[in-house]
Formats: sequence, structure tokens, C-alpha cells
Amino acid sequence: MVLSANSRRPIFFYKEYLVQRFEAPVYKVSIDAGMTCPNRDGSLGVGGCSYCSNPSFSKKAYDGEIDLQIKQSLQRYPVGTKFIAYLQSYSNTYASVPHLREIYTKVLNFPGMVGLNIGTRPDCLQDDVLSLLNEFSDKFEVMLEIGLESFSDDTLRRVNRGHTVADFYNAVERVKKLSPKVKLATHLMIGFPWEEESFWVESGHLATQLPIDMLKLHNLIVVNKTALGEEYKRQAFPILSKENYMRIAADFLAQLSPQISIGRCFAYTTAEHLIAPAWVAEARSFHGELEQFMRKNQLYQGKFSILPT
Repeated sequence: MVLSANSRRPIFFYKEYLVQRFEAPVYKVSIDAGMTCPNRDGSLGVGGCSYCSNPSFSKKAYDGEIDLQIKQSLQRYPVGTKFIAYLQSYSNTYASVPHLREIYTKVLNFPGMVGLNIGTRPDCLQDDVLSLLNEFSDKFEVMLEIGLESFSDDTLRRVNRGHTVADFYNAVERVKKLSPKVKLATHLMIGFPWEEESFWVESGHLATQLPIDMLKLHNLIVVNKTALGEEYKRQAFPILSKENYMRIAADFLAQLSPQISIGRCFAYTTAEHLIAPAWVAEARSFHGELEQFMRKNQLYQGKFSILPT
């Protein structure tokens, strides 16, 4: 078993994959395309996920000027730099195909754009949308980030996700069938107080069985202007310390396939939005600390993984 995809680091980060893929550093440009979600606009529910406040993790705010957002981001880099456009806020396949085609085309027409990462949900992937994404994947690296957060239906219900684990599996199967050239990613969250540590570690094994290319791992954080935040204010519940989260994340990664790149291993926000835990506001160095912890404990991504046959 290799240490990681490049045999030097205990974690195979997505940025390393991009360098391998494009033979040069590739930078992410986050874009707010003005989307919403079916569990926010009333078609499925209202209020969104109980932990979600988009301003707490997205620096961009939609003002109708996608061109301006991109220009402001790209001007910091020299000519010739390569970029991945990241449509992050809410569900970025939740619109008509003509509207999506217009947005994706506009974004990818900027100089240096080599790909598109699209954040979305399992229930926002209609057949015509998947056909559209397959079109773009002829010339660009297209990755769908389908949020899951937990392999527990009970958790998905509690946090108002509005879909089941089976819905997620079905979406993955349909993407592979209708958009075979599109890459797949998902998000998982560690720290829901009613879940068990053994379940979080086992989730690394469950993710390994999926045909995914990238994974983002998040620690649970409680932020203002969310249902979870109001619940915490009424009665505080246990939140993982930095040390415990690091230990669990390392064990999770040891179960995860070394072939799945890691988009990130923790979530942070600013003090302006944060309720708990306090450590995430000062955790910019977390990835490096996690790698040090894994080396010290002779762990690496994939050490205990059982790859699908």
C-alpha cells in the first residue's frame, strides 16, 4: 500500500490530483451563481439544512455580476494560470437547462479555465441536466459535488436534508450512467452529537465503496442564523475538540481509498458567524497539523482501506 498517490504525504489532496492532471498548479475560483435549493424555496421544504448559513463559508455574495466576480478573482494571478471554477453556493444544477448552459458557458469562456466544480444535491440532477454536463466534459474537467453529509437516514432527517441515503446512491448511479465522463465528489460531516465515533470511522469504508473521485470531510460547526445554532443556544450539546476531531479524521482517512483525492479535511468560519467550537476560527493550519499527527501515529490515507472488487 502506498503512502498516498505521490508516496510522500499521508493525505492525497485534490490540489495534488490537479497538478498531476494538468501538469501545473490549478487554482480554485469560487463563484456565487445566484442559485437556491428545493428545501429552501418551498418546493421540497423551507429553511434549508439546519446547520447551513451560506455567508458563514462563502466569501462571495450574488449580485448578478458573475463576470465581475471572476474578473476580480483572476486579476490576482499572472497570465497563463489555470483555474477551476467552483459554483459553491446552494444547488448549482437546480435551474432550467438553458439557464445552466448560459452560466456554465460564461464561466468556462474565461481565459485559463480548465474545469468546473459544481456543488449540488442528489435531487437536483434531472436527465437533461446530466446530458448537459456530459457535453461540457468533452472539453473540460467537470466535477459534481453531491452533498451527503452522513450515511445515516436518521441524521439526514434531523438536519432537514430533504433526501435519503438511497437518494444519494441513486444519484451517483445515474451520473455514472448518463454522464460517464463527469467526475464525482461528495461531502461528509463528522461530529453530529447523536452519532457514534465508530460510525464516523466506518464511513471511510462506506465512501471507499463509492465510485467517487474526491471527498470533502467537515467537522460540525455551529453558526449563527441557523436552526442548529438556535438549538445550541437553547441547550448546548457536545462538540468535538480539535484533538478529538483530528484523531477521528485520521482514522477515517486510514479507512478511505488512497485513490480518492481530498478536497479538504475541516470546515472553518470567522468569529463573526461562529457559535461553537471556538477552535475552528483559528484552524487555518489544520491540514498540516493533521498530516503531522498521521505521520507520528504511522497512519496514512488507505492504510486500512478495503477497495471494491
